[in-house]
Amino acid sequence: MEAKSVEDNGEGILFCVYCYNNQPGITIDYATGESMASNGGSSVTSSTEKVDNPVSNNPTEQTYILNTNTKKFHKPDCASAKKIEDSNKQTYSGSRNDLIAQGYVPCKNCNS
Repeated sequence: MEAKSVEDNGEGILFCVYCYNNQPGITIDYATGESMASNGGSSVTSSTEKVDNPVSNNPTEQTYILNTNTKKFHKPDCASAKKIEDSNKQTYSGSRNDLIAQGYVPCKNCNS
């Protein structure tokens, strides 16, 4: 991937970054950008098609305790969660990734 400043056509900023794409079960032809299942199948997909990933991006729903003031989330049995003031405490059921996308960070005590 190449990046450069638009205003001066790369005079001020110009760099290249190599982003290694490693998906389990997928082989990529870097010359063409085509991808295919590694299991010997001949199915080829374009880079815009969704490829089933054995690692889920949306794990099962779990319950967390949120601190709406500090934007941290905790496991329900976390000692830190028990200290949150009621005005800042909220119960949430959903995925960890969704909470992170909303700007919350995991508690360092319970490593939620």
